Amino acid sequence: MAPPTPTQNAIAVPGQPLASSTQYLPGAGVHHRHDSILTATIPGTIHIDNTTRPLPTLSLFSPFASTTTTTAPAPQDAAPSSSSKASSSQPPQSTTTTATTITTTSPLLLLPTVGSTILGRITRTNPRQAGVDIFALYPASTNTATTTASQLPPPLTLPTPFHATLRTQDIRATEKDRVKMASSYKPGDIIRATVIGLGDQQGGYLLSTGGNVLGVVVAWREDGISGGGEGWGELLVPKSWKEMMGERMGVVEERKVARPV
Repeated sequence: MAPPTPTQNAIAVPGQPLASSTQYLPGAGVHHRHDSILTATIPGTIHIDNTTRPLPTLSLFSPFASTTTTTAPAPQDAAPSSSSKASSSQPPQSTTTTATTITTTSPLLLLPTVGSTILGRITRTNPRQAGVDIFALYPASTNTATTTASQLPPPLTLPTPFHATLRTQDIRATEKDRVKMASSYKPGDIIRATVIGLGDQQGGYLLSTGGNVLGVVVAWREDGISGGGEGWGELLVPKSWKEMMGERMGVVEERKVARPV
């Protein structure tokens, strides 16, 4: 299977194959796997530095800081003297100054709360529930009920994963009695979900994927049939709201799919 081609400023999630190590050097947030594939270790945007040698460096930047630029009139000097007024025939020039304010969100302050939208990795499943490790958090203003996937802001990486539980009855908003965990999620899937409860010490946060933009965002085939070596499965792409398809071989697997657009 040919290695993927990274795109500058594209968003990547943990575990996602990015490129071949024969084409790029691994930078921040990138892991060099044993089969010469570079993979993402954090969610973030792809940055390619073409100035490094012998190869360009591939890194991931997590968007912790936002920049706001404001423009305001420059302060006026003291009023000119009468002699300077007489010697100057040109009208005064309008002058402005630009001030840049950088607002930084400390990763230590990022805590999921009820209503938060998160990214997480499925760690285990059984017929009643799935274990999830929350590794990224969307800004507090994110509203998945009125926002499409393409309009979602970049998530912020958490310094430490938080454990959570996704119960079978919280997978979908409708037909809850017909939902099966085995046909919705599998270990290793990257999901987008909302926090609906604080849970307990053992189970962690309670999650729901009962929304159009909630569900699996990235998944790979479990059997690893793609020629990439141990632990490497073929990337799955959305086929419908309940199916994903192998990017190369076309094998279809059931999932609760997050609407991609």
